[in-house]
Amino acid sequence: MYMETRRAFLTGIRKFELQKAEIEPRPEQVLIKVAVCGLCHYELNHWKGLIGTFPQPVGHEVAGEVVATGSLVTNLKAGDRVTTLFEPDEQCGFSDYLCVTAKHCVKLPPNVPMEEAVCEPVMCALNVIRQAKPEAGDHAVLVGCGCMGLWAAQLLKGNLLTTLTAIDFNEERLELAKQYGATHTINPGKEQVEERLEEITNGHLADFVIEGTGIPAVLNDCLRYLRPSGGGRLLMMSSHEQITKELDLREGVRKSAVLIVAHGGLSSDQHDDLRRTVELLAAGKVNTKDMITNRFKLEEIQKAFEALEHPPAGYLKGIIVPE
Repeated sequence: MYMETRRAFLTGIRKFELQKAEIEPRPEQVLIKVAVCGLCHYELNHWKGLIGTFPQPVGHEVAGEVVATGSLVTNLKAGDRVTTLFEPDEQCGFSDYLCVTAKHCVKLPPNVPMEEAVCEPVMCALNVIRQAKPEAGDHAVLVGCGCMGLWAAQLLKGNLLTTLTAIDFNEERLELAKQYGATHTINPGKEQVEERLEEITNGHLADFVIEGTGIPAVLNDCLRYLRPSGGGRLLMMSSHEQITKELDLREGVRKSAVLIVAHGGLSSDQHDDLRRTVELLAAGKVNTKDMITNRFKLEEIQKAFEALEHPPAGYLKGIIVPE
């Protein structure tokens, strides 16, 4: 089954164009009508010409409806609502339709609206939490309360941690962090962070710190927040566009800190991570609805990435809705 679709291609630095194409699923693929594709900060690397060559398609936070299946597909049928991972040559989420390998799809339960099924970034936050290996009684610190940080807070919420301290300069985001599970918040513009952490943790400091800013200098701050007794974990959740020119590892050496770049390559099974994410959404354990603050049509892709690079007031998560 052939389908005509619009696809958004980066044709140069900070320049998108919509191009038409006819696509057909290979035997192992399904054809999906895209309902939503999230805007990912990592894709700013492509937008700025730091990764890939032009022209290049982007978009990988997809949910949609299966409209046709390849001849070898047995696990899905037309009408199924799915979210998906991608093979490298399939990543073209900013489209009306796309073809993806069927085995990478996970069905969405009826109670998960497709526009809210931006599952891939939540899956990434879940991977960070699993790599942190939180233990009962831990003191945790979350640095940066963007949408990824707030999803991390939601995933950590519960009775496991003694404290979860969120750090950000933005008071509105700190208030959201409280709503989503943080027991304490610190605004570095108003308080001395290390002194306040000493008070919150009774001198213990953090068993693990999740860095969610993408600002290289913040890594040195995060090392200072870790417990001095050894084995504290610093997890890098963000994609770092800039070179970290000065990472003072003396603090890490003194504390025998563990530095973990908690991106997808550390996952033993990303498909299972996606399954877990979908089930957490269905169970109401993670809120994506309130994280989505900015919606754009496919033909507004240029405007969407400009907003991603220079977020307007109140921006947390942007999505493309083709129709």
